[in-house]
Amino acid sequence: MIPFLRFQTKSNSSTPCASYEARKKPTSKTFPDPSFFLFHVVNINYPGKIIAFLGTVFFFFSKPQYVEVYSPTFWLLLLYACSMYLGTYWYTRFWAIPSDIHRFYQSSPSEHALRSWASANFICTMATLFYFIFFILFLIAFIHHKQEPFFGTMAVWNALIVSNLLFAIPFLNTW
Repeated sequence: MIPFLRFQTKSNSSTPCASYEARKKPTSKTFPDPSFFLFHVVNINYPGKIIAFLGTVFFFFSKPQYVEVYSPTFWLLLLYACSMYLGTYWYTRFWAIPSDIHRFYQSSPSEHALRSWASANFICTMATLFYFIFFILFLIAFIHHKQEPFFGTMAVWNALIVSNLLFAIPFLNTW
């Protein structure tokens, strides 16, 4: 049983299915725990990373007036495209299935590969900071490039991820 999703598996099957009995029971907490928010971020941001990567590549080719080689905008878009694509490997390796996320929040560092070198608080805080930096950079680009919609969209997307990741940090989500 994976507590934060209220899934249980069928006998002799590894495929999770929603349990009717689990859905009828009220949860003990009124606010979702950090694992719920990390699971949510991974699910919305997996396709978000691919869309951001492809959107950035599209922007490179469709708006050359904004992307002069070696300009700050060039480096921002190149760094963002690379980090978003590499981030898909991160998600696949460490948080691909709900049980990976559940183990990530376990108290024992030996339960999850990431936890062997840092705490869940540290990793989630650094992830939040990563997206916050991109939020600020895209906001600056939005202002600098006279409200180009692409930069505004990327700023909003990163702000949404930051707002969800804040609740994935265990020491901030103690409600």
